Amino acid sequence: MRRALLAAVVVLLSSFSVPATSAQVLPEVILNCEQTDINIDVSPSGGRTATLNCIAENPSSLTEDVDISVEVDIGNSYPSSLTIPPNGETEFQVTFIADANAQPMSMVFNITAEVTAVNGIIWSWASADDEFSGNVHILPFHYIALDMNSMTRNLEAGKSDTVLVELTNQGNEAGEFNVFLNEEMSLENAGFVWEQYSATVTIDPDDTVTLSFNFTAPSPEEATEFQIEFCGYAKSDATNDKCDSFKLNVEAAPKDTLGTVGSVIGLDDQTTMMIIIGGGGGLGLLLVMMVVLKVGKA
Repeated sequence: MRRALLAAVVVLLSSFSVPATSAQVLPEVILNCEQTDINIDVSPSGGRTATLNCIAENPSSLTEDVDISVEVDIGNSYPSSLTIPPNGETEFQVTFIADANAQPMSMVFNITAEVTAVNGIIWSWASADDEFSGNVHILPFHYIALDMNSMTRNLEAGKSDTVLVELTNQGNEAGEFNVFLNEEMSLENAGFVWEQYSATVTIDPDDTVTLSFNFTAPSPEEATEFQIEFCGYAKSDATNDKCDSFKLNVEAAPKDTLGTVGSVIGLDDQTTMMIIIGGGGGLGLLLVMMVVLKVGKA
């Protein structure tokens, strides 16, 4: 068998023109790629692909046709065949493609280069191939979606209410997320009282958690519009933040009737009360009616 194979090789090689006795005449291919670990970012900003640059080298004095094949458990693309000149090399790329929101995992890939023809003649007498192996890693990520009821609310002065914030983990693994009230100090200075300003919660992929934030509105002298905004982000990536807000109209604080009477006639509250009590029911009532009429006209 060996003699027959050797005879076939000799017959084949006799048809080649070999420029130098030291040149390699047996077909061979050498495969090299730039890295053994490939990372794929499947987040919305990641692109879901990764490219591996490879070189197929032909150290022989023959023109070689080489078939390329890739084994891996995700989508991929690559050139199926190459033609490499004598003592030359050809570059090619293998692109790995993952599904959107693919689960974090690692898998082995294997690239094979096999000589199928030399100088245009099919080569099948002996194996001439090379392999390159490595790992593909689908990276974990956390991606937040934040939603509030954005309709404008109306609230009486000094009354309490609740803000509901919905958080959804649109990533591919469980993660911790922070939520906080934006412009906290400005709202506090305006008279708001909050039970809590922020919270941290762990959310599984594709799950939604609703958080409650209770507050008491201020009592402004005039009706005032405020903007209530909450923001959230993944602790693994603080740059991936989301915010939502709504407008809150707080009514003016109710006027004190006694204070109104005194202010109309130019007296403080204590003096006004003494006049009403000391002047008797009739005089007090008359005074109040006069003030009310005056206020009404105003």
